[in-house]
Amino acid sequence: MSYRILRCSCYVKRALCIRLNTPKSKRNMFVHKKNNSNYKIASFFSLSISLFGFGLKDDETPEDKLTNTIKRAIMSINNQQYEKAEQILHLALRMAQDLQSRDGITYVYDVMANLALEREQYEKAEKLFSEVMKRLLEEGYQEDNLKVIHISLKLANIAHHLGKVEKSMLGFNWTLPKIEKRAESNPDDVEIKEIFGLAKYWFGQLLIKTNEYEKARLQLISAYECFIEIYGFKNTESITILNDLSVACAKLNRLSEAKSYILTAIRLAKVSDDYQQEAILQINLGLILLQEGLLNDAKLHCSQAWRLSKETKDYSAVRQAEICLNQIKIHEVKLEK
Repeated sequence: MSYRILRCSCYVKRALCIRLNTPKSKRNMFVHKKNNSNYKIASFFSLSISLFGFGLKDDETPEDKLTNTIKRAIMSINNQQYEKAEQILHLALRMAQDLQSRDGITYVYDVMANLALEREQYEKAEKLFSEVMKRLLEEGYQEDNLKVIHISLKLANIAHHLGKVEKSMLGFNWTLPKIEKRAESNPDDVEIKEIFGLAKYWFGQLLIKTNEYEKARLQLISAYECFIEIYGFKNTESITILNDLSVACAKLNRLSEAKSYILTAIRLAKVSDDYQQEAILQINLGLILLQEGLLNDAKLHCSQAWRLSKETKDYSAVRQAEICLNQIKIHEVKLEK
């Protein structure tokens, strides 16, 4: 019996980068779905501006032109105009090179890497983030610097997506103790809490892939608790964590917990009118109910998922709903015999 894994939430995206020099804002068995909220994607990129010291000024200096060009690229990314954003970023890179701005060049590489990650171009993202890391270390940043930890965390997760499980595991095992230490010494720092929760979340996903479900469950619970501490219970950004928690529990045959987590995720998806994610969650709920032997309930939720997927033209989810319904039919035939 298979489930699908929801793709990274805005929580994951927002915690990836260092913040802008403005007041801080809030920051396998499940289906991955992109979250296309412009606010969320904007946060993903704008958070990293202060990583290399860029600020906003009134006078139009060459440095300001560079910053504004990068902002134009981010706006294009917000509008999902990825090719246009790529072109603007190459222009920004040339501008930074003409200015001989080391920080500017590094920052453009960082945004390019994040764009590649957004587009799931993992090999390209890996190369770009590795270059950013190299440049930071050449500048004298230490391994326990938060900026270095950020990049290391991204690289560990990218390795997971590229199927480099051992490399990914090494990356997380290197990163987690460092961010845990920072979190213990800075308990009120929201940014560090975000990165800590992100690290736990991604590591939990990796552990699901390696079939270490109990370890994954504990990591995901830690991520969820961290997330709730920052944003409260009534938020729509914890859906993927709840979904993955449900997967881990289902694999451990903790079906009551699995169902509780998935139902909470469905309620949150309904609040945000995110019908695509709701359909995926309904499929996973149907599979859990099937595992419990509740065929009629399972059919109800998988059928609902099929209708929602049809309405949103999410044909991948339609196929998954049909697989769920076919599995139910197989079980019904067995019972008839």
